[in-house]
Amino acid sequence: MKKTSYTKLLVTLIVIGIQTNLFAQWTQLNSGTTEDLNGVFFLTENIGYVVGNNGTVLRTYDHGDSWLPLNAGVSNDLNGILFSDGKIGFIIGDSGLLLRTYDGGNDWALYTTGTTDNLNNIQFPKNDSTNQPKVTGNTVLVIPDSSGNWSSLQIISDSTDTIRSLCFLDRDIGFVVGSNQSLYKTEDGGSSWIYMGGQVTGDLYDIDFSSFQNGFIVGTDDLFYSVDSGINWNGSNMNLSRTLKAVDFLDNLHGLAAGNGIILPTKDGGNNWSIDTTTTTESLNDIYYSNNGAFIVGNNGLILRNDNLPVGISDINNKKHLQIYPNPTTGRFTLEIDLKENTELSIKLYHFTGQLIHSEDIGNVTGNYTQQMDLGRYAKGIYYVQIITDTGVITKKVIYQ
Repeated sequence: MKKTSYTKLLVTLIVIGIQTNLFAQWTQLNSGTTEDLNGVFFLTENIGYVVGNNGTVLRTYDHGDSWLPLNAGVSNDLNGILFSDGKIGFIIGDSGLLLRTYDGGNDWALYTTGTTDNLNNIQFPKNDSTNQPKVTGNTVLVIPDSSGNWSSLQIISDSTDTIRSLCFLDRDIGFVVGSNQSLYKTEDGGSSWIYMGGQVTGDLYDIDFSSFQNGFIVGTDDLFYSVDSGINWNGSNMNLSRTLKAVDFLDNLHGLAAGNGIILPTKDGGNNWSIDTTTTTESLNDIYYSNNGAFIVGNNGLILRNDNLPVGISDINNKKHLQIYPNPTTGRFTLEIDLKENTELSIKLYHFTGQLIHSEDIGNVTGNYTQQMDLGRYAKGIYYVQIITDTGVITKKVIYQ
C-alpha cells in the first residue's frame, strides 16, 4: 500500500458503504454447552478460553476443534476474560465478580472489587506497557493499584443506565459506552467523566479504536465512527435493522463487527463493511480477531471460527524499531527509527485531545532514521508521535513535563 492512500484513509473516514460477502467461511464449533457465551480470548493460535453464563469457563488446546470445561468455583454469569501472559489471567462477571489465575486458568482466586455492580468488560489500555487492565461495571470503573488491590471509580450515578464496554487510548484517556446513548470520556484515568452522548443514539454495546484517531461504536441504531480521537462521532447510516453488540479491530485496516445473527468485516479501516452470510440467528456477543483467525461467541453455546479472513500487518514493531528519548521530556526529544525495508515515511505529532500539531512527509527511507523534535512552544502534557509507512502505523506516547 502506498503511503499517500494510507494517510488519506486515516483522516477521511466519511463514506461508509456495505456489500454482501459471498465468500465468508464461518464454521460453527461444538462448545459442549447451551449456556450463553459472553467472552473469548486466545493466548496462542491453539490455546483459547471462553466464558459464559452460570460460571461457564471453556478451554481449547486445538484452535477450537474441541473445548474442555474448567471449574472456576462460581455460578455467576461471566462476561469477559483477559490474559496478560501465558499464566496470569482475569475473569469478570455479575455482582462485582473478579477472578484471577496465576497458572494459566487451572485455578482461579476471587478478588474484592469494591462494588456489587455487574462487571461487563475488561481491557488493557492501548499504548500502555504496564499490563494493568481496566474493568467497567454498570456504573463504575474498576482498576487495580500498584499493590494489586482493586477499587471502583464512579462513572454515572443513574442506576437506570448500564455501562457495557470501554476502550482506553492510554492509561489516562478512555471512553465507555452503554444504554440510552451513554457515551463518556475521561482524560484522567477515570477520576472524572465528560458526557458525550448527544452525538450518538440508541443503546450502545461496544467500542474500539483501530488507531489513535479512528474509533468505532456499535449499538441498536447504527455503527458510529470518529476520525479525531473521539472528539466528534458520526453515524454510518447502514440501516441494518439489527443490533450490533461487538466490534474488534486487528489493526488499522482489518476489523469485525457482530450482533444479532450478523457479521460485518472491513478490510479498509471502516470505509466499507461487507455482510458475511451465516446460518445463525443467535445474538453474537464477543469477538477475538488475530493473525491466527477470528472467533465469535454468542447465545446458546455458539462459537464461530473463521481462518480465512485477511491477516493484518504482522507486528510492525518487529519491522521498525522505534525509540523516543528522553521520555518524559522537558521539551526536546529524539525520534529514532530502524527501518528494515525501504519505505515511504511520514511523521505526525498529536496533542492528547486529537489535535494535529505537526505533519511531515520524510520521503523514501531505508535503515536508521533520526530526527529531533521540540515541544517547547506547546503546553505541557501528553502527546502522541505517529509513524506512517507503506506497511502500517505505529503510535507512541510522549510525556512533556
